[in-house]
Amino acid sequence: METSENIKSYYQDYISIYKDETDRLKQFKTFIDKTESDQLFDRKNFVGHITGSAIIFDYKNSKVLLIKHIILQRWLQPGGHIEKTDASILDGVYREIFEETNIAKDDLMLISPIFGKKFPIDIDSHPIPENPAKVISVIGQTRKTTLSSRPPLFFYLQRRKDHGRKRKLKVE
Repeated sequence: METSENIKSYYQDYISIYKDETDRLKQFKTFIDKTESDQLFDRKNFVGHITGSAIIFDYKNSKVLLIKHIILQRWLQPGGHIEKTDASILDGVYREIFEETNIAKDDLMLISPIFGKKFPIDIDSHPIPENPAKVISVIGQTRKTTLSSRPPLFFYLQRRKDHGRKRKLKVE
């Protein structure tokens, strides 16, 4: 699992390249500065938690892979929550990709804006619409799982050649 120091390092590297995004990422910076490592990825952290996703581009066919989110009714890139068993955010992203699309890590190639470094192409912080199907009890109160922010890290992955494997994805 990534530590807050790792996340701060991602942030510093990102801002060193994309200096004009400092103001846009103030909320994310405050979040990582004030949140303990074990709470950064905890989906029960209602202030926010870090997730990961990937832009998967099929260069040969000039297509980007999107998945329809059933609850939000939106087309999104594959990704999701980082689990405590994931060694890194990127490993969590690869796991989510496989769970959602059946595309294995070996079938993907990471493309990074910093040569030779596993580096996100984007850092974002945004509100997530509440899910009316999920209501939890917090200290005697009923509270809906609305998050004020969900700061994801995006990675850019390119699909490798199929290597003889055939995978069918149901796309609406």
